[in-house]
This record gives sequence, C-alpha cells and structure tokens, in this order.
Amino acid sequence: PTFAAVDSWKNVTLEDGTQIRLAPGAALDLLTPPGAFDRQVLFTGEAYFDVTSGVDPFVITSEDAVTTVLGTSFGVRTQEGTEVTLVSGRVSLAPAGSPSQAVILLPGQQGRITEPGIQPLVKDVELVRELSWTGLLIFRETPMSDVVKQLADTFEAVITVSDSLKDAPLTGTFEADRGCRSILEIMASALGAELIENEDGSFELSR
Repeated sequence: PTFAAVDSWKNVTLEDGTQIRLAPGAALDLLTPPGAFDRQVLFTGEAYFDVTSGVDPFVITSEDAVTTVLGTSFGVRTQEGTEVTLVSGRVSLAPAGSPSQAVILLPGQQGRITEPGIQPLVKDVELVRELSWTGLLIFRETPMSDVVKQLADTFEAVITVSDSLKDAPLTGTFEADRGCRSILEIMASALGAELIENEDGSFELSR
C-alpha cells in the first residue's frame, strides 16, 4: 500500500503504532501486504516520523540513504539529497548501498547525504528552526526563556516569563496551527504556572 499527501498534510498510523505526518507531495510505500508489516518503507518528500519502539528496526529507504531506527522521533526530507533531523532516541543514517559508512545521530543533530556512497555530514541544529517545515513546535528539555522566544518569533507576539520560570525545562510537541494562546495555556498547565493575556494582546507566564 502507498500513502500519499496531495494538497495538505496527511497523518498516517501504521500497524505497529508508528505515526507519520506527511507533508504535501510526500509518498510512503509499504513493501508488504496489510497484516504483514515488517517496519520497512520506501519514502520520498518530507515527513515527521514518531516511530514506536520495537525489537525489529524501522527502516526508511530513500533515493540516497537508508535510515534505521528502533523507536524515536525525527524529520526526513528527500529534496536535494536526504536530510534527517533527530528529536529523540537514536538513528543510524547510511548512504544507499554503503551500510559500512553509517553514522549514529543523537538528539539535536542533523545528518545529510547528498549522493549515494558519500558519508553523511552531521551537525548540531536548533530543532524548532530546522523542523519548522513540519508545522510543529518541538521542544526537548528546552529552558522556558528559549521556548517563549521561539513562540514570540513564530507568532509575532510579546511574551514575558517570570524569573522563576526562565530556567524551567519544557519537553513537548505542539501543532503551530493551534495558535499562540492555546499553546501557552497547555504549557502553563504543565508547569503549574499562571497565564495572563493583557489588553494589548501580550502574554505573561508566572509561577
């Protein structure tokens, strides 16, 4: 079976519980009939994967690369080579046909393969910025001072946070189309904080 996103984002849940957010134009091919999923897929385009942990590796084959995971969250883009940005867990990224050149990515790292047979280039990246194309705001143990800065930039909003919250770490994944206030309400609830929306449209988080 093939899953394809045509004009809008498409959310797909596979038999093993893995969730995939396909960007418009992306296509995912399962190489097995229904009921026999072996965690191996062919992929082209852009997508965010949240892979369910399992004994068998989850293998994504694209034109240039083979990405192997056990249970993790990451974004994949296959334009101009293959790019994998890791949010959590561990991922092995190898050029197509050259498994010996595999590299292990750690959370917050991005691996890129521009052509088969060439070892991946790996660099540390800012997750929210690098995965903005997913329509998700992704934080992993991110200090609230950095979280509100990202939200302020994304929504062009004015957000202040009390000194007692600035260093508080936040982990979470939020759909940007929820809007600034909704996301801040969820964060305030998680942190045991109070959210105030002022008449001028600015926000204050305090605890």
